Amino acid sequence: MLLETEERKKKVVEIEIQEQAITGRGCSIAEISSSKNMSVGYLESLGLTDTTYQNKPTVSIPYYAEDGKTILSTRYRVAMSGDRFRWRKGDSSIPYGIWKHAEQKQELPRAADYLIIVEGESDCWSIWKTGYCCIGIPGASTVACLNLEHVQDFRQVYIWQENDEAGSKFPAAVKSRLEAVGYTGSIKAISRKPYKDPSEVFQRLHKCDELSLRVELDNCISKAVDIVFSDSDKKYSNTSDLDPVDLPRLKWDSVEYALRKLGKRIEQVGHGQYMAQCPAHRDHTPSLSITVHEDGKCLLNCFAGCGFDSIVSALGLSEEYEDAREDVAEKKIQEREESIAAVRELQKANQVIEEEDDDEDNKCPIVVSASVELDLPKTPTGGWDLSPLGACRAFSAAYGSEIRYAHGWGWLVWTDRKWEIVQEHYIH
Repeated sequence: MLLETEERKKKVVEIEIQEQAITGRGCSIAEISSSKNMSVGYLESLGLTDTTYQNKPTVSIPYYAEDGKTILSTRYRVAMSGDRFRWRKGDSSIPYGIWKHAEQKQELPRAADYLIIVEGESDCWSIWKTGYCCIGIPGASTVACLNLEHVQDFRQVYIWQENDEAGSKFPAAVKSRLEAVGYTGSIKAISRKPYKDPSEVFQRLHKCDELSLRVELDNCISKAVDIVFSDSDKKYSNTSDLDPVDLPRLKWDSVEYALRKLGKRIEQVGHGQYMAQCPAHRDHTPSLSITVHEDGKCLLNCFAGCGFDSIVSALGLSEEYEDAREDVAEKKIQEREESIAAVRELQKANQVIEEEDDDEDNKCPIVVSASVELDLPKTPTGGWDLSPLGACRAFSAAYGSEIRYAHGWGWLVWTDRKWEIVQEHYIH
């Protein structure tokens, strides 16, 4: 009889959830408890309370500071499906669960150096039952709320990758952010296919058994994989690592003026580095990374995935962007023409030398020099350009027309008085 009563209660809650999804009448702790298979008491111990939002039943989820008492932000769960969340007016995204670190480290000392980062609060609720430290981020669009202080006490960070399109972008976004703020520990991705997230693993795979989930997490961590940025993930990478020569750039003065005119918040996070609210989407926490170079021009990168064109359009700088693209295209054409000219000059010089070799009277005095070295050009990011084209540029920049090639001798350099041989070990 008791079992039938429990089953009947579950069915009633399921019907209420379905009705709520249709009518949009909000949600309650009881409904979350039923859908996540977690007790109401456990959820209330985390600070969840039933309240109202715009006259509809809502669950208030507090984001505590490290002391576990001060509420920094509050997120409202307004529905069980669809458009489910709202932030309290004036609040912004911060990592969820930072106050639990000390407690979790005491519960599972062997994993005190591990931190698991997930999407959302409910996955934290599941993982905390195992003793692991865990913080939640609402999604890839809010990774900018992560700072070094949130992760610096952990030697290894594991990012849960959900098995959907949005989840596949999350690890790359988080890793990029952690590297940008200076985290130097290990960063890897974990998952448990075919299950979507830790909450689903907890409910379906282990029937809410906490010890079994801990063993499962241990297994996932042992199979953690490196996070490799694919072409589609490059928009999450740090724009300071990109070659500024190959990308159109906008004037920082113009970008800053446009952002402030739109009322967007701008925060300086380092030398030439800024984070701002992206104008291309509803951005509560700054997710637009801006890298300003010495020439006063900047690169833009939205961690939420907004395309560069949409950002430029929202800023009202489309015309300036087109001019920047034309400048880049013209510069590339000019470099290509210069490289072709340099190659042709070397070919011409080689031909002249071979013709002069046939006439003994035309030979110039030759000395071997070990002091002539090539100053190879560097790329804009500081690395040596060792490509064939880079070598041509090096020769052209260092010697101009004062260099020739002679069969049997190699490269010859004119020193106003005599020809000197550039020894082979200086040519790479």
